[in-house]
Amino acid sequence: MTPEETTRQAGLIVASLQGLSQREALAILARAMTSVLEHHAPGREEFDQPCPTVNPYLRRKPSGQVGIIDSDLEMKAFLHRLGDEYRTIGQIRQMLITTFGAKRAPSESSIHRYLQKIARQQDVNQEGRK
Repeated sequence: MTPEETTRQAGLIVASLQGLSQREALAILARAMTSVLEHHAPGREEFDQPCPTVNPYLRRKPSGQVGIIDSDLEMKAFLHRLGDEYRTIGQIRQMLITTFGAKRAPSESSIHRYLQKIARQQDVNQEGRK
C-alpha cells in the first residue's frame, strides 16, 4: 500500500468517527487495533515484539534502580519549583542540603543526571507539539 493510499484510508476512518467525543473515538480506535492484532496477525513474530520507545532515555528503569530524586516526591517537587533562574549544580545541591539535610540530599552527579532527563523530556514534548 502506498503512503498516499494509507493516508486516504486513514482519512476514511477518521471521517467515520465524526460526531463522537475524542474519548469515544480513541476507545473505538484502540479496540479496532486490538482486534486487528488478535485476529489478523496471530503468531506473527513482529507483532509479539515490544514496541520501541520514541526516546530511550524516558524508559522506566528496572525495579530497584529508581533514581534518588525520582523516588523522593518532595525533593522532586522542590526541584521543579526552582523556576528558570540559572543555578549551578553545586548551588542546587547546597539548597537541597539546607532543605533536606546532607544525608538525604543527592550527589551532584545524581542532580546532573536528573536535570538532563528533564531536559530530554522537554525536548521530546516540544517535538511533539510541532
